[in-house]
Amino acid sequence: MNSKNPFKQAVNSLPQTTEIIIPNDTYELTGEQKRQLFKQTQMYIQLEEVIADLSQDLETDEEIAGYLPFTNEGNSAMATSGIMGMTYVNSAKAQTYRDNFHDLRGNRLLIFTNQRMIFTIIIEFLEERRYYSYPYNKIQGIRFEKHAVGYFDWQKGAILPKRQRTHWYSLDFQSQTNVFTEVLQPAEAKKFQELVEALPSLKAITIDKKMHRDNAFDYLFSQTKIGIWAFNALWIGILLLVIGSIILQLIRGEGRWIEWFEEIKQLSTAFNSSSFLKNIPIN
Repeated sequence: MNSKNPFKQAVNSLPQTTEIIIPNDTYELTGEQKRQLFKQTQMYIQLEEVIADLSQDLETDEEIAGYLPFTNEGNSAMATSGIMGMTYVNSAKAQTYRDNFHDLRGNRLLIFTNQRMIFTIIIEFLEERRYYSYPYNKIQGIRFEKHAVGYFDWQKGAILPKRQRTHWYSLDFQSQTNVFTEVLQPAEAKKFQELVEALPSLKAITIDKKMHRDNAFDYLFSQTKIGIWAFNALWIGILLLVIGSIILQLIRGEGRWIEWFEEIKQLSTAFNSSSFLKNIPIN
């Protein structure tokens, strides 16, 4: 993952103009600063082009109210990194984006308008103009839940680590056949809450800690806890099956496990009775 991913910084600068340092008699940009400034400008311009292109599909009275950018560094990465994050880039715009941001499917953007939410993976929009629409009036409810995770902070000079807690949030909802699930950091969760307060159509939706789906099938297969439980149960079942098989073969005195034990016993006996051990001097 790109630990210095500038995507969020570039998106957060979209409503304002890009801050440019102008050299004067007492200050002159270094070569590295010039390269960084040029790259920052390229990123900003390309994101502006994405928003302008997508805005063509907005309704006459529809306006963009805010953005939530997501990356693999601070948000979910299950479907956008590794093998799942690989894609082949054909268009010139997508290739420029790839070279500027050093990213394929990792950078995503959730756009809030006064009528709906729009989600897109930047590389997919540039390559295929693909995005997903979530009208507020089609959302039954939104799951917005805070989670706490404990960890040990090893501070310099301390004998014992200090117990710390960090937080993250689940954001999940369904609009018609489209389901959205994402992990938010505290600053992003605060931004989402501000947008809820600013958009009456979004605020009118039920927001709680429950999973909301249009049918039982979607509800069942959207439960990550059920998936984790099923995965653990599978491996526990396999482990119990193997242990039970070994015990059963030992009780019956037959099977491959008995043969392996006999082979090990024979090797041990042969090694202990070998001339090599007899010739070792004992003081």
